[in-house]
This record gives sequence, structure tokens and C-alpha cells, in this order.
Amino acid sequence: SELMNAATLLGDLDARVALSRLFDAPGWVLPTIDSSRALEIEAGRHPLIDRDGRKGFVPNSIGLSPETDLTLLITGPNMGGKST
Repeated sequence: SELMNAATLLGDLDARVALSRLFDAPGWVLPTIDSSRALEIEAGRHPLIDRDGRKGFVPNSIGLSPETDLTLLITGPNMGGKST
């Protein structure tokens, strides 16, 4: 259990460090978190695509909330761009 606890803490630290590096990256903003169940992303980008310097990627926006009753199920082949 001590090893699992250490692994959990190390994983949390790793995620926080990775996100903190984006804090200073140009064009990235911190999310605003409130008590609503809405998710709104404007001109969303994938950090790995930005890091690779790929050209031609079109940022995506999305708005999900209980009021819109909107659910997206994205399927497709592996390497089909679903993660972006």
C-alpha cells in the first residue's frame, strides 16, 4: 500500500508539473471552474500538436451543458484524430 500511495502521489505531481508548463506557454489560459455542469471550450487545441509545430490544425470549440441536452460520442479508427 505504501508503494501504491507513492505512485499515486508521483503521478499527481507529474500531471501538475506538466500542466504548470502550459501556464507560461503563449496562447494558453487557465480554466475557469464554477459550480455549473457546463463545459465550454473556445478554439481548443491539443498541447502535443502545438509542441510539434504542426501547421494546418483547426482549433475546435464545444459547448456542453444540461440545458442543451447535448452529448457527443466520437468514434473512429485509431489514429483518426479523435483525441484532438
